[in-house]
Amino acid sequence: MKKVRIGIIGTGLIARAHANAIQTCFRDCEITALCDLIPEKMEQYAADFKLSAKMFTDYRDLIDSGLVDMVSVTTSNDFHKEITIYAAGKKLPVLCEKPLGLDAREVEEMAQACEENGILNLTGFTYRRIPAMIKIKEMIDQGVLGRIYHYKGRFYADRLANPDHPLEWRHLEEKAGSGVLGDLASHTLDMALYLLSSQCKTIKSVYANSEIFVPYRKDPVTGEQVKVTCDDSCNILAKFEDGTDVCLENSRYSPFEMEIHISGEKGSIKYNLSKHDEFELMLYDSPADYFKTFQTVAVKTPGTPIHPEANDRMARQYTYFIDCLNQQEAAHPTIRETVYIQQLLDAMKKSYQTEQLIKL
Repeated sequence: MKKVRIGIIGTGLIARAHANAIQTCFRDCEITALCDLIPEKMEQYAADFKLSAKMFTDYRDLIDSGLVDMVSVTTSNDFHKEITIYAAGKKLPVLCEKPLGLDAREVEEMAQACEENGILNLTGFTYRRIPAMIKIKEMIDQGVLGRIYHYKGRFYADRLANPDHPLEWRHLEEKAGSGVLGDLASHTLDMALYLLSSQCKTIKSVYANSEIFVPYRKDPVTGEQVKVTCDDSCNILAKFEDGTDVCLENSRYSPFEMEIHISGEKGSIKYNLSKHDEFELMLYDSPADYFKTFQTVAVKTPGTPIHPEANDRMARQYTYFIDCLNQQEAAHPTIRETVYIQQLLDAMKKSYQTEQLIKL
């Protein structure tokens, strides 16, 4: 199969994870084009990853260049829609970072554009690619835990916790749509929907609260203090239509941690990203069997001597998407499938803005 040529649109923080993933994934691919509004940042990015890619400051020029077979959209959230729709119109496959848009209306427009033009597309929910997560889903699908009662997801990431950290687009609602709600809770929500999909289909109510801990931050360009308009923390209670309870904790003010805890009638599973290739399992011997201890279940992570970073979920995402491109098979979750996630995020945002339970 021919080498897949990839264009990276946006060369900020998350784009660095994409470059590393492309260079270490299990398929024949390369970055052949870059786009960023700031040439100096793009040039540094290319130097850091030793890229000889063609550089553009207008994403339309990159998409029209004929130099790429797909694009990865890694810009601020407010550009996702227009770039994806333009790429779709040019029949170019798209891998887009989450959250896909500022609201569900934007994501719906993106989905329609991809469908009308028949292009392959993928939303970047990378935690689905972890072998342990795949194994956990298989066990839930097989009924190992029985009916699920509780799902708890926690995602902390403290990169922006320092009150002296300068203003970023992630602090501004008009650029990001929301703060940790879209940045972190989108992952914890997607994992709940993904892992429980065999028995929990739709969420019937959500309640969320949020907080902005540092209300003003210094603009790195002007030096002025700018009001922060995106949530720093967001805690969510939700309920599936079958009664399963969901609790999602998300914060920029706790040390990095990604964890899930699922409890059902037959037992429980715990997973923490710090131990990516294992999870904890507890199964009851009878309905009256309480206070049992968890046992560690190891999950073999496939890899090769050439690609030792087999545990890199972003690399596994590119391996998956490139296989879908080569085989012309749909990649999941599609942008269409992510419309529902954005609808839930919108409801959660409405909940913390109005301080009310939102029924769906």
